[in-house]
Amino acid sequence: MTSEQTTVTELLVALADPASVDREVGWAAAMASALRVPVHLVNVLDPARGRDPVEQALAMADDLLAIAATDGRWAGASVTHEVVTGLIDEELPRLAAQRPGAILLLATDDSGRLRRAMGGDWGALLRRLTMPFILLPPEVIAPRAIATAVVGVDGSDLSVRIGAIADEFATRLSLQVVRVEAVEPASTPGPEFLEVETQLSGASVRVRGRAGQAIASVARARDAGLIVVGSHGKGQMTRLLLGSTSEWLARNADRPVLIVPQG
Repeated sequence: MTSEQTTVTELLVALADPASVDREVGWAAAMASALRVPVHLVNVLDPARGRDPVEQALAMADDLLAIAATDGRWAGASVTHEVVTGLIDEELPRLAAQRPGAILLLATDDSGRLRRAMGGDWGALLRRLTMPFILLPPEVIAPRAIATAVVGVDGSDLSVRIGAIADEFATRLSLQVVRVEAVEPASTPGPEFLEVETQLSGASVRVRGRAGQAIASVARARDAGLIVVGSHGKGQMTRLLLGSTSEWLARNADRPVLIVPQG
């Protein structure tokens, strides 16, 4: 463990549509049980985008969250909930900042619930998050026991922070941590790239290839329940500012992705 370690004290679960939360509740319940932390469900209601009077919309959303809080999968975890009004890309970072030690969990999916809630740009939210957060990509598998975490490393300063957070999760969840370094062709001259020595066994993996694809492949091969990566904000899609690897995984991974922002 290092001085960069962050103690996880709560799971903050963002629900874009409190009427359809099966995937979010399933994974949040599994993680809350493993981490032994309370859960806080939150729905950000934008009055300008609703068709009902604000007071009625708030009451209905609050009741839907209350139903979600009674889900049998919570298995005794302490679950609270609240509905707030405003813009999701402003309110979620504010709520997260008010809850030190919280890890935010939110889902992205092909149905576009989160994108619609944000007026089409969920990247506006991700740009403003300074805390580690867990994304459930569209292809995420069903909740399972988390025994292994695959961690993407690249030798940067951010890797130190990523490693500290991954180590805490490993301790709290009794996980095996597998660190993956991908040597990409764009960063290594042709002859040197071909001569890179591949390492596939043990807790450190080094391969040639695109980082996102390599990390996802190792996660599948090791049956990892969690992927941990950093966000340098250097992706080609600057609208998202996740960085090419974390952006690719957020769209294509088949298991939860814990993203640690730069700084």
